[in-house]
Amino acid sequence: MPSRRRFLGSLALGGVALAGCVNRAPTDAESADGNAATTATDPATTAGSSPTATVDPTTDALAAASEDDSGPLRPDGDPISVERTITDPELDYLPEEDAVRYPAYYRRTGRGPEGQPTRTTIYETTPFADWAATETASVAADEVSAVADERLAGDPTLSVGITNREGEMAVTAELTTTLNRDGTVVSEPSTDFERVVAAVPRSVDTTIHFEGETATRTVPVWVGEMTIQYD
Repeated sequence: MPSRRRFLGSLALGGVALAGCVNRAPTDAESADGNAATTATDPATTAGSSPTATVDPTTDALAAASEDDSGPLRPDGDPISVERTITDPELDYLPEEDAVRYPAYYRRTGRGPEGQPTRTTIYETTPFADWAATETASVAADEVSAVADERLAGDPTLSVGITNREGEMAVTAELTTTLNRDGTVVSEPSTDFERVVAAVPRSVDTTIHFEGETATRTVPVWVGEMTIQYD
């Protein structure tokens, strides 16, 4: 019988599951006009949940490798459901546009009396449907993470995040083995992959409410394994 071990090759960031909340705070960057600015990723394309895989910031790169093919699997666990009301003072629903207004980045405006930089928030909008597609996936990932943590005794090498797979936002859950530059195992799963396949929910029926609007979507879940090595 062929092995069911798979390398989950669809994730961004070198195969590491995307982390952080959809509505997380922006990070520092430079604006096009040379003024210091803080940028945020469009919430329609950002992903996240925890636990997540972490990468040593001193590492130059991580090379992904696998002993099997790159096809991820749909798990066998029973589907679950979750419902959540989204509250965030930095987000606004614009009914006339059917869109969500969010803080895209901060533009530096000068310096305060004690020399500290001052800034103003620049807002952008994204269609509600696009925002909801990512937000439902993010909420679903949180729920999958909690269920997996309970059923699998919190294996720290299991990373849960979201990605765009087959044209839709989906949840990903993967076991990660990490090797050093010499190929020696630094960390490896304590959970057998077959247990992950059996325990992780196959999908999540997700409903979110935001400022009087409701979105419902069945979010698919994919599982896989990955080996990464310090390059």
